Amino acid sequence: MRPSPASPAPSLRVIPGAGLSPEPGLRLQSDLHNEMSHSEWAAELAHLFAVALMQDQPLERLHLAHHEVALDTHQRFNLHEVLCELRSLSWFDTMSGLHSDIAQEASDRRALYLNADNQLCLRTMFQTGVATQTASFVPSPLLMADKGSVAGQSDTVPPAVSAPMSDWQIWCASHSGAGLNHLIDNAPEISTINALAKHVSDIPAARPFFNTALSAMRSDVALDRGLQSAHDLCESNWSGQRLLSLMAQAEKRATKFAKWRATHAARQDRPAVMAARVSVALENLQRTHKPENNLPHQIASELSYAAPNLVSWMSKVNASLRDGLCLKHCVFLPLTQEYSAPLPPSQTAAHMVVGGALTTLIKAVLDTATPHSPVSLENGRSGAELTEQLHQLCANFALARVAGGGYYSSENHVELRMGQSIALLLLRETLATDNRSATLSFAGFDGEHVELNAHPRASGTGTVEYLQDGDLQEWPDSAPRQRPNLTAVV
Repeated sequence: MRPSPASPAPSLRVIPGAGLSPEPGLRLQSDLHNEMSHSEWAAELAHLFAVALMQDQPLERLHLAHHEVALDTHQRFNLHEVLCELRSLSWFDTMSGLHSDIAQEASDRRALYLNADNQLCLRTMFQTGVATQTASFVPSPLLMADKGSVAGQSDTVPPAVSAPMSDWQIWCASHSGAGLNHLIDNAPEISTINALAKHVSDIPAARPFFNTALSAMRSDVALDRGLQSAHDLCESNWSGQRLLSLMAQAEKRATKFAKWRATHAARQDRPAVMAARVSVALENLQRTHKPENNLPHQIASELSYAAPNLVSWMSKVNASLRDGLCLKHCVFLPLTQEYSAPLPPSQTAAHMVVGGALTTLIKAVLDTATPHSPVSLENGRSGAELTEQLHQLCANFALARVAGGGYYSSENHVELRMGQSIALLLLRETLATDNRSATLSFAGFDGEHVELNAHPRASGTGTVEYLQDGDLQEWPDSAPRQRPNLTAVV
């Protein structure tokens, strides 16, 4: 019998995946959905509930522990009681040592809520994304000074770096509505967290930062001292136009990344979805008293045990806003009034990444790192105060996204720092291309001192060092995640 010919060995064709972000080489943070413990999830939801319950209260009263909120004619609660409910959660109980072995990223997220005594307090209760000296519900002067006309096409091509400043002012106005002519109008009325959320949702993400940069230039705020001392200003290629050009590039990259993240990255269930799942879990827990081993039931179990009053207040408000609810324990989000549509989360999808990138560029290029800067802005704000007000503006963006019910505090934390990473990579490209000695220094979002040291090389492309608090750091693109691959047998 003739042997049958041997079958050809199958060939393998590897199909590269799309596991990396559209920003070349940008290292993504770990998957929050898998990294976060159920205790942090419970704290995230409880934080959303606290903000929702306070969204219509006057801002000037949110620092008063005994400010009362009326649920109905018979029941009231105050801010101190809300604070006690949050403190009872294991995530905020730093004395128990239950979460002493958590990852560094999770520890950094939790640290935002804690004061110098390592405790959650009224000032930090609403904090999200970035630590600030002022409560995050206080509108930044930069937000109050931000005015603008109706923006034109957001994809208009920016002028060349060598173009006159008048061309850049025209572009800023057509691109985002920013411009010096709009900075003297009446300040917006922001009296509640809900009003803050609506105002932030209605403005282009980049406009307050372009207005800040233009205002700083008009007030002759100096370049960073490292740029001044590196070489004579007459030989410098740094100018106001170059800062605006970098900001335009950073905004484009950050917006592209934010869109990619919203559609491709592994994301948690949206707050409204998670709140609905937890509501069902709370109801089942009340009926069977047998917690199930899944995330919504674990969250519901901790909330019902550690913060039962918070759940009760949310249920009462939901019952008054939504007719025909069949759930006794209902923690639905967002808490919108009858005939009021919730704010579309898509309108603030890029705000944190864009805010992180543009804030970093302004802090790095302008002299905002020294506490006694000789140059002041028009109302007496010094350079160091400008850094704090930029951080306060980012905190306003973060709280607005949380109050709108579309985002978690942990997302604000990650996306703000991703924006900083985008700006750092752009600055590295710029300094390396210049091939000159230069030093940029500024305060990071976690209070760390960031320094970029550029050194010229004979090859024509300089090298740039990245330091935090004096320690050399890896660049954000130094360890990209490996792309997932598909292997097809053909």
